[in-house]
Amino acid sequence: MREYLGPILDPFLRSLAVVHNLSADFCRSLGDMVSVERLLEFDVLNAALERFCEQVGDSSYGKYKYSIVHSSKEEVILDRDVWAKDWWIKQEKQRIRTAVAKHSRPTQKASKPATDAEAAPSNLIQEILDSVATKSYEHYGPKTGVEVGVFIIRKTA
Repeated sequence: MREYLGPILDPFLRSLAVVHNLSADFCRSLGDMVSVERLLEFDVLNAALERFCEQVGDSSYGKYKYSIVHSSKEEVILDRDVWAKDWWIKQEKQRIRTAVAKHSRPTQKASKPATDAEAAPSNLIQEILDSVATKSYEHYGPKTGVEVGVFIIRKTA
């Protein structure tokens, strides 16, 4: 988050708050990535995957047995398109849509005409997604990789 997304999204959200007259709390919530907090540490994930393999083998689908034959953690420096377009946007698009829709409801109910500083919800959503996908790093890109788990599972009869 600090090296990949933060250097792009944080300055953009600050400028978004000013340009579109949005609250800092709302913009900060757009930058929160709940899914990152839910990611398991490698050892916990490995144990959970082992239990899952046992449960699937013991279930009514039990004609096959599943076992982990290799597991390791690696550090991978991700290409911008991979983490931004293939992961972040797909992971966070619905959450951002929901947040923007909730935020814009009170404005819509007031039935006041939008000013130039206010963006339509769909435009605001697209502006956020586009900024993550295309905005340049101000100083430098990520220097360290992202920890990934590599698992090879064998299916036997």
